[in-house]
Amino acid sequence: MFEVMKTIQNMDVIESAEPLNFGEISYDLRVDKIIVDPKGVDKEEKNSFILAPGGTVFVSTVENLKMPLDMIGIVVQRNSVIRSGLSIDAPIYRPGHHTKIFLRVTNISDDDINIQYHQEIASVMFSKLAEKVEPYEG
Repeated sequence: MFEVMKTIQNMDVIESAEPLNFGEISYDLRVDKIIVDPKGVDKEEKNSFILAPGGTVFVSTVENLKMPLDMIGIVVQRNSVIRSGLSIDAPIYRPGHHTKIFLRVTNISDDDINIQYHQEIASVMFSKLAEKVEPYEG
């Protein structure tokens, strides 16, 4: 398994990657900006934010994805983040997708939770397709 991640690391699939964040089967994503008003009415970006119980924010990550035409990226929750009381939602990143990663983060606990710059908040796992497909358009 480690050789697979070494290959991904060498493919430059993740822009602005931290080499220490590559694991045996995933890469840990870091918080860049916290978008406090996800609906955009009073959009405010912060480096840290205390998320109240039941609250939701959008988070952009430091990393950008540049998916090859024969690979998909699936964002998954980190166990430590689940235990803290946060729920993370993200799309599947399709072949040809070149984008900054955005996550919807919801506090499902009864406590305030501090989200901060460069916190490792989720992981992305990659799956290689048997053949190349048409690039993502959207």
